[in-house]
Amino acid sequence: MASRARTRIFPIGELASQNKWWANPKAITEDPSIRAFSQSDFQWEPRLRYMFEFSKDLVYSLRGPRQIGKTTLTKLMVRDLLDQGVPQDHIFYFDCENLSNRQDIVAVVESYVEWVRRRSQNRVHVFLDEVSAIPEWQRGVKFLVDSGTLSLSTVIVTGSHSMDIKASSERLPGRRGQSQAVLDKLMMPVKFSEYVETIDSDIAQAIRDLDLLKQEERRRVFLGLSSRTIPESFDQLLSYAKELNAYLQQYFITGGVPPAINDYMKKGRIEASRYRDYVDAVVGDLRRWNKRENYLRQIVAKIAEVICTPVSWNSIKNATDIPHHQTVAEYVDALKDNYTLIYTYRFDSTKRGPAFEKDKKVYFHDPFIFHALRTWVAGTDPFEGTLGYLDSPQRVSLLAESVVCDHLIRLAFMLSPQRHTFDPTAALFYWRTKNEREIDFVLRVDSTYVPIELTFQNSISSEDLFAIAQFNSIEGSKSGIVLSRDELSVERNTVVVPLSLFLMIV
Repeated sequence: MASRARTRIFPIGELASQNKWWANPKAITEDPSIRAFSQSDFQWEPRLRYMFEFSKDLVYSLRGPRQIGKTTLTKLMVRDLLDQGVPQDHIFYFDCENLSNRQDIVAVVESYVEWVRRRSQNRVHVFLDEVSAIPEWQRGVKFLVDSGTLSLSTVIVTGSHSMDIKASSERLPGRRGQSQAVLDKLMMPVKFSEYVETIDSDIAQAIRDLDLLKQEERRRVFLGLSSRTIPESFDQLLSYAKELNAYLQQYFITGGVPPAINDYMKKGRIEASRYRDYVDAVVGDLRRWNKRENYLRQIVAKIAEVICTPVSWNSIKNATDIPHHQTVAEYVDALKDNYTLIYTYRFDSTKRGPAFEKDKKVYFHDPFIFHALRTWVAGTDPFEGTLGYLDSPQRVSLLAESVVCDHLIRLAFMLSPQRHTFDPTAALFYWRTKNEREIDFVLRVDSTYVPIELTFQNSISSEDLFAIAQFNSIEGSKSGIVLSRDELSVERNTVVVPLSLFLMIV
């Protein structure tokens, strides 16, 4: 694409149809995403919203699963720029899902830039939504950078699978601008702490007063816990324990998907269409990657059955009519790449890292995602199926373990000194001895390893504490964390923390 004749011209009227604020800045308030946000009972404003620099030539990627509000976030940033006095025609948004190829991306951006540069040489802001739907979109952006089209431009591209992050780094070397910040942004479902902050103003104020919105303070608190020190902030948050536990039970129903949370807050149930929208998006993603829906159903059904249990791809294959375990691995990795699944490896004491040859533990990133896909393959009413699943304390404990896994990966990312190359499978593991004693999670923090066991019940047994002690004895760690339902204490080499409090800091 060093040089070529433009294959398509996008009339400015066609571009303006997605940028109503060009005619009137106040039109942003009537944008469907902004209007839905304004009318929602759950108005989540991701902290990520304030982590973009709009004064430099940078190319950001914004990734995350479907249905969590990436488009709403981009429109909120458009509104912010308009409120700051940026000229309305210097802000360009385009939904790329209906484009055919990377040449169309080039044509869209060139058509806009040629139009706006007739009047101004000032900085423009370009939002390309769901660009990952276009094969080799990075080559289109590379051409635009190399040709100078994106000079004096801040660009944000969004998409719904993680492979684009790797590809954008590999295919745009030296072309994304200079910044100390991470240019690949990840927007995941609402964390439990953000869920609570959004719906409870009293707890939100307490969190602000305790400085727990700051990453440095959350890091300090976690490192204190891993050294058997209960922070003063926990003593204060403990006064909200009853409310936090109630919110956690709700979170097990809604997860962190804003439309589902809003439904539940308004109506006390989640509309069937919410589940269907998510399933359709996942199935659509896999179809684009030439995957079979029938194989997807079988794999999801088996993983839902063995969630939180060490499993091999071969054992999953044996429960399906899929002929090869490598096919199972490809489907699981596809679901990992679109932020549906996570898996952790067993900790290898010799390598001080993942034992790739051992069984994996597979989790769902989010409770709502889990309920949507599990009830889809089971053919049951999704909301009633959700409530039925949560009738069992044992199954609630499994879902809690999935939530802990997701949040620990986010914590590991926050603690990582190398966020540009962060690999969750090198930061979070499970541990098992030869006699099958197991610890749910081992979190790497710099050069140390913190054992974390979930015991989601009212009392902690000596067996739970012994598992931590055995890990420390074998692996050379000094302490660990047990996550309980209600107990907050220091027991021998372990700090015991209520799960709901722990999730408020990670």
